[in-house]
Order: sequence, then C-alpha cells, then structure tokens
Amino acid sequence: MLQRQVEPLLPVQVLPFQAPDPLKPTGKWATEADTLKVFKASREKYIDWVKKTPEKDLRAHVQTSPLGIELDAHEWMLFMVGHTARHTKQIEEVKADPNFPKS
Repeated sequence: MLQRQVEPLLPVQVLPFQAPDPLKPTGKWATEADTLKVFKASREKYIDWVKKTPEKDLRAHVQTSPLGIELDAHEWMLFMVGHTARHTKQIEEVKADPNFPKS
C-alpha cells in the first residue's frame, strides 16, 4: 500500500472495525496506570528502534496488517501513530459525555 493511501485513513475511523481476537483487550493490566506504563515503555522502545533504523530498511520489511493490507515498516509506523491518535480521540469523546463519571 502506498504511504499516501495510509496517512489519510488514520486519524479518523473510516469504517467501524472490530479488532481480531488477538488484538482485543483482555484485562491483562489491572489499572490505567499499569496500562499506561506498559504503553509508554513499548512506545519508547519502538521510537528508539525507528531512530536507529535506516529508511531503506524500514521500506524493506513488509507484514500484513489485521485489515489484510501489506504495510512496510515505515507505513506501520504511520499506522501506529494514527491508530493511537484515533483511540485518544475516542477516549476524549467518551469522557466529554455529560453522563461520564467525574471520578
């Protein structure tokens, strides 16, 4: 898939999509703090890897996404950023609901 096709799809959810079973939440982390700690550690490790990996190597590694679309590592990086942004937006929308618990 071409990068220009990946980028516009990410910040918004174009179609409803149910994650495949291996990607669905399992309650593995007991608290929000635990989840955030693991997320940040994983993100830092990934950022470090991206900084150290030449662009040509990012383009050389291809894997099929859960959507059945082949993405190279550079496109996966864009997908991950957009995916996180989309979920952040969803969380903000839920929390903005007047019926959302205040504490």
